[in-house]
Amino acid sequence: MFFGGQLDARKPALAPGGGLAWPAMFLYPEKGQSDFIEAFQEASTFSDHLEAMFGADAPPAEWDEAKEFTPGSLSVYYQLSVCPALSKGQFV
Repeated sequence: MFFGGQLDARKPALAPGGGLAWPAMFLYPEKGQSDFIEAFQEASTFSDHLEAMFGADAPPAEWDEAKEFTPGSLSVYYQLSVCPALSKGQFV
């Protein structure tokens, strides 16, 4: 099922090795499914995450019986929400 407000309460956070980690939501509307990543490291790529979730070494998602979802078969679109800058003290 699609997320129930998981993303709304999340903020960027300082990553252990430096840099920022952002909340990210992957939606699969044709299947009515989603994946939530709490800490998408800014040094990571979408390809990194797609490979981890749908690559040859990953088990298929239980909702993908036909194994249609592979890193090469997916298109990624992103939505950027503009918000006021956060001070270092406001990071979670």
